[in-house]
Amino acid sequence: MQQLHFVRNRAAHHEPIHQRDLRRDLDAALDLLGWIHPAASEWAADVTSLNAVLDARPSG
Repeated sequence: MQQLHFVRNRAAHHEPIHQRDLRRDLDAALDLLGWIHPAASEWAADVTSLNAVLDARPSG
């Protein structure tokens, strides 16, 4: 949870997060949400656009 709080603050304050493994961060967030409310985790996984954004990111 501490890691997710860190990532959230970095993103919210427009600090760099592009070197992070954002898929891992998303998985951790969905896992945590699943412990709290499994249906909410499923919903969040269905509506997130992060996977599409990461798939469109140039490699290199």
